[in-house]
Amino acid sequence: MPGLTCLIKKKEMMNPGYQIPSDNIFWLLLLGISFVFSVLSMPLIIRINKHFNCFDVPNERKIHKTKTATMGGLGILISLLLTYAVVGKYSLSGYFWISLLTLSSAGIYDDIFNLRWHKKLIFQFAAAVLFIVTGFNYSLLFDHTMFSFIPDFLQPALIAILIVLYINAFNLIDGMDGLAGGIATINFLVFGIFNYHFGNFSMAWLCFALTGALIGFLVFNTHPAKIFMGDTGSMSIGFLLIVVSFYTFQFHYHLPDISIHEKTMFLWVIIGILFLPFADATRVFITRILKHKVPYLPAKDHIHHLIHQAGLSHRDTVLLLYGINLLFVLTGIIIYLNKPISFMVSVLLLKM
Repeated sequence: MPGLTCLIKKKEMMNPGYQIPSDNIFWLLLLGISFVFSVLSMPLIIRINKHFNCFDVPNERKIHKTKTATMGGLGILISLLLTYAVVGKYSLSGYFWISLLTLSSAGIYDDIFNLRWHKKLIFQFAAAVLFIVTGFNYSLLFDHTMFSFIPDFLQPALIAILIVLYINAFNLIDGMDGLAGGIATINFLVFGIFNYHFGNFSMAWLCFALTGALIGFLVFNTHPAKIFMGDTGSMSIGFLLIVVSFYTFQFHYHLPDISIHEKTMFLWVIIGILFLPFADATRVFITRILKHKVPYLPAKDHIHHLIHQAGLSHRDTVLLLYGINLLFVLTGIIIYLNKPISFMVSVLLLKM
């Protein structure tokens, strides 16, 4: 990324109190602390599941064979909060915490008592709207991009719908031990590296803390899983992934010394990171409509089901999907960083 050193110097001049956390020990400590809190939290969450008799019971549409504790997402969130209390060096908006806790509360209730789908949508839209009205400049996603034709008055509604769609798409990819947690770990790690590189240290902190917490969760979620993330996790992690992507795009857009073209082409990194759950959910929806089936009912036709049914083991299916997700991420990064490729993509989009 050109001009990073210049950017850092400019920030130091503009803000005398600005400090660059050059000591990598802090970031390693952050990862380690969130990992430890997560590992310590999961046995507690499993005991809470036993107390409430809250288990994911096998049926004909599920892959696991024994009833399994859920609400692993609560352990991830507890790890995040405890890590913030111990090494919360960078401030995060109070509205961010409110929207996250609102959504995670709905997930906890759903995991224990089952929340009707339309009530879950209300909580999801509430979190999305709170995010939109409290400082995110959503117009950046449309100005000078392939979506610039969309009228201003439709933009906030489309962003809210996009957030809710991704929350549910990520929920649908959570169908095998270690799958959703591993994909989220890869994606938050990539976001963390980008945000650290750009100097967006509050987002880098959040991403690395979530990476450590998710790795701790995967200790218990790797096949055969002792606990699932549940709706508490899938809704919260899905929300965090798309919100972090928007915040990262916004911060990158305001970096000095880079062209409008570079600013808008970073959108391809976002698309690459978020692509797999969206692509699978879209494919399933269209396929079911074409077969005259109800598109939103649970079934074994998601990409992980199809790969597993083709003969791959559980472990190999999950590893293959990690690789596919990483391939999409790297494709987005290559389009963004490689100027000739970036130029060709821009020309093709203009001709469409």
